[in-house]
Amino acid sequence: MSRAKTKLFFTKCSLNYLFTFPPKKLFQLFLQLSAHVPLSRFANQDKIPYYKAVQQTIFSKNSRSAAVIKTIILFPSDYFNTKLIDSQYQAEYDEVRKIPEFVILFYNHDALVNDDELKFYPALNEIGYSGMCIARTWMLNLVQYAKLETKLAEYGIRLINSVREYENLHYFNRVYQDIKNFTPRALFYSSISEADANEINNSFGRFMIKDYVKSVKGYDFPAYINTPVTQEELNNLMTCFVELRGSLYTGGIVFKDYVNLKRCGKATNEFRVFYLYGKVVTVSKNSNQPANSAYLPMAFAERFGNLRSNFYTVDFAQTTGGDFIVLETGDGQVSGLSPGQLVFKYYDEIRAIVCEPNERDKILLNTNQTH
Repeated sequence: MSRAKTKLFFTKCSLNYLFTFPPKKLFQLFLQLSAHVPLSRFANQDKIPYYKAVQQTIFSKNSRSAAVIKTIILFPSDYFNTKLIDSQYQAEYDEVRKIPEFVILFYNHDALVNDDELKFYPALNEIGYSGMCIARTWMLNLVQYAKLETKLAEYGIRLINSVREYENLHYFNRVYQDIKNFTPRALFYSSISEADANEINNSFGRFMIKDYVKSVKGYDFPAYINTPVTQEELNNLMTCFVELRGSLYTGGIVFKDYVNLKRCGKATNEFRVFYLYGKVVTVSKNSNQPANSAYLPMAFAERFGNLRSNFYTVDFAQTTGGDFIVLETGDGQVSGLSPGQLVFKYYDEIRAIVCEPNERDKILLNTNQTH
């Protein structure tokens, strides 16, 4: 279609006329026109059916000339060279490269966390794509995540989770009400000065301490504390915890009921489940437990597919009584893969959900939900 014909088309066609087009015809039309007119110049974009599908996804033509949805996978770069992958994500990068529906983008993670100039490779104005982006990176606080989200959005790239959706599953205090019937009881304090020993003594027989995101591991800090405790003892414990977490301390202080977990030899029986748009992506053993340990019931895992985010994880564990409980939740973009997890299968399952044409309409319905 020539530029003159494109201009004539928009002159003669009203939005009401566009509403009569079948969805597939609209997609084909947008693909033809986008070669001559940037999608961002379409008038009344939000009112055109399926515009967001074109805006949020990337299309190319395969051998059968069918539309293939592309998705950007964002990795942290090497510290010294933004053109190289962070070595900790090498295994994931190697598998993503095998999937043609994925476009790889690097960013300088250290610049982001140090509030320096944020750099990408390829440069955002040179990548040649816009649309949906799934990050696979290190943990970010809300300010850092919002900065990354805003910078990408300037070039039409949308992170799969908004900053609010990121917070909903990354911060335990945000998700607790949604899972409280399936997880140990918890008390939350926005400041350590607010924590009350009497309330904690009346609530727990044993408790553990964490912040809104993580506990401390690998340090000489108790895995659990028996009650009763004095206020002075509690204050000392909290001060030590905050010091150990250092700059990673996030949000506020959390006290959780300490539950005995079933052990399989030296390991507990824990699982990590990734969810994407309400679907279970993968279920994997998460504590190096033996192969013959009891498996997480899928019916139980599927109960948590409707939490307030698009891409997230839920960690489960089996108690000494045999039941499974929820231990933690996390944003799917900053949750690590389990030990021994099949990396290609993980990314191929993601591809099947976000890149298959048959899933397109379901995805659009989910992305337009308000969490």
